[in-house]
Amino acid sequence: MSKGPPNKPPERGLADVKTALRGHGRAEARLRESDETLRDFAEAASDVLWARNADTLQWEYLTPAFDAIYGMSRPKALAGDNFATWIDLIVPEDREHVLGQIARIRDGERATFEYRICRPADSEIRWLRDSGFPMRDEAGKVAHIGGVGQDITRQKQAEEQQQARFAELQHHMRNTLAVIRSIVRRTMEKSESLDEAAAHLEGRINAFARVQVAITRRPSIEINLALIVAEELRAAGGREGDNLTIEGPPLT
Repeated sequence: MSKGPPNKPPERGLADVKTALRGHGRAEARLRESDETLRDFAEAASDVLWARNADTLQWEYLTPAFDAIYGMSRPKALAGDNFATWIDLIVPEDREHVLGQIARIRDGERATFEYRICRPADSEIRWLRDSGFPMRDEAGKVAHIGGVGQDITRQKQAEEQQQARFAELQHHMRNTLAVIRSIVRRTMEKSESLDEAAAHLEGRINAFARVQVAITRRPSIEINLALIVAEELRAAGGREGDNLTIEGPPLT
């Protein structure tokens, strides 16, 4: 004869079942709460969260931020062949690059790419950055592709302004060096000795520096030529009304 485990009383077995059911119910409630939290997060996000079918490339999900960024309502964006509608919003010069990045994501890679769209609501050009990723099914096949789209227009504008300022600074530096080279060359040509050249060169460079300070102090305001002349003469010891007089039409 074999000795088996003692049978549980019916009340104990029923209690175990009830405990398991309560645990399952709590797990389902937590899952529903988690889903609601995720949905609330997506609905409130300022970036566009999106998902596409990997085979058809049709949008299956878009968050409300799409309307404000793209200047198009979600119902209109999701109607018909919505992938073609989306591509039409992208400026022609950027479409090939975008299509290549989408193909990479379909092949199982992650990709972050930037492109411009023309909003149908106001024809405004906006820069977007999408971070896309593949979503696989149980068999490991890429079934969906998802991503986060961010409006980076202000960032791009700031970068362009910075590049413009840098280009302007480079231009100013080249002009400054050209003037200094000219000062040095003319000073050496007109001087009879190194001591004379050194004295004249120092004075001319100091004069040039004073003019540069006057120009850069308030670059948006024109400078009166008479003030520059007067300042240079005063630097050489002149005093208007005593031993010099400045006359002429006002020039800026």
